[in-house]
Amino acid sequence: MKKYLNAFKSEIITNLIIAKNYKFSFLMDIGIFISILSFLILSKSGYKYTLYYSKKFDFRELVLIAYIMWILSLSAINTICSEIRLENIQGTLELKFMSILPFQILLLGKILSTLLIQILEIVVVLLFTKFIFNLSIGINFKIIGIMLLTYIGMYGFSLVVGSLILSKKKIGQLNMIIQILLLVFSNVFTISKIGYFSYFIPLGIGNHLMHLSYLGEDISNSKLLIYIFVCTLWIIIGQYLFNKAINYVKEKGTLSLY
Repeated sequence: MKKYLNAFKSEIITNLIIAKNYKFSFLMDIGIFISILSFLILSKSGYKYTLYYSKKFDFRELVLIAYIMWILSLSAINTICSEIRLENIQGTLELKFMSILPFQILLLGKILSTLLIQILEIVVVLLFTKFIFNLSIGINFKIIGIMLLTYIGMYGFSLVVGSLILSKKKIGQLNMIIQILLLVFSNVFTISKIGYFSYFIPLGIGNHLMHLSYLGEDISNSKLLIYIFVCTLWIIIGQYLFNKAINYVKEKGTLSLY
C-alpha cells in the first residue's frame, strides 16, 4: 500500500514541479480566462437568467459561478487528453502502463496537481473581477458540494474523451469543439437553448443546481436524484470505455504507436 501512495505522491509532486518551471503557461491561462469572462460580463450575456429565475439579482454573479465550474471541468478534460497525447508522442505511454499503479490512478494524480494550479488561477480571476468589475460571490458548503460532485461527473466525461484519444490516437480539434459546446450548452453564461438535454451533462445540471442554491431556491428531490444519477452514470461509462480502449490498444499492439 505504501508503494502505491508513494507513486501517487511522486506523480503529483513531479507535475507541480513541471508546472512551476512553465510559468508562462500559467500566465497565459489566466489571461485567456480573464478575457473570456470580461467579454461575458460586458456583453451582458447572462441577462436571460433574470427572466428564467424571475428574481432580482446580479446575473453576473451566476455567470461567474458557472464560469468557475467550466474552468474546473476543462482542467479535467485537458489534463487527460494532453497527458495521453504527450506520453504517446514521447513514447513513454507504454511505460506508464507498466507502473505498479493502474494508469487511471496516475492520471488522477496528474488531475489533482492540475486542479491545485487551476484553483490558484481561479483566485486570480476572482481578484480581477472584484477590483475591475466590483463583482464578488459568496460560496457556501452546499455549492461546494455541488461543485465537487459536478467535477467528479466531468471526470467521467473526460475519460470518455480520453478513451477516444487512446484508441484513435488523433481526434483533431474535437477537444476544442467539446470545450466550446460545454461553454454554450451547459448553462455557463445563459440558459441552455437545448433545455432539459443539458441535464444529461454534469456541468449543465450542476450549474443549474448551483444557481438555485446561490439564489436560495429549493432544489426538488427529482432534480437532485437526476443530478446524482447523471454524475454517477458518466463515471461508470467513462471507466468502462476507458478500460475498453486500454484492452483494445493492447490487443492491437498499438499502445506504443502514435
